[in-house]
Amino acid sequence: MKKNKSALCFFLTLLFFWAQPSMATKLQCTLKDNPQPEHLKAYTKCLDAKLNRIQQQQDSWVQKRTFELSELVNETGNTHVSSLFKQSITAKDKYIQKSCQWRYMLKQPNTPQAAIAYKECEIALIEQFIEQLKTAL
Repeated sequence: MKKNKSALCFFLTLLFFWAQPSMATKLQCTLKDNPQPEHLKAYTKCLDAKLNRIQQQQDSWVQKRTFELSELVNETGNTHVSSLFKQSITAKDKYIQKSCQWRYMLKQPNTPQAAIAYKECEIALIEQFIEQLKTAL
């Protein structure tokens, strides 16, 4: 069991540090005023790439915190903290979906602008969540 814990710790640490360098270079997406349809498409693709990067970063932080909390559970026997953390992840996902959904609806019937609003909202809220995850236990 001790060997499995060490291997898991090593794997999670490796995964965490592997993900960080690719995240270090922030992807900047820019959209000009009165863009042409091809510029909207390129901007949307850029937002998709940025969203994928920050979701990977978020997943790394969630795994790191989950591992730290499981270690804490093993030390203290308090399973409530781990359960609350998992519930907060689920609540955060629902919050992001609903919060960005109403922004999407405001931009309708302009579907490209609505999609951009949704993606920008999602990116901003996930980045805020990552900052919270970075806070030490």
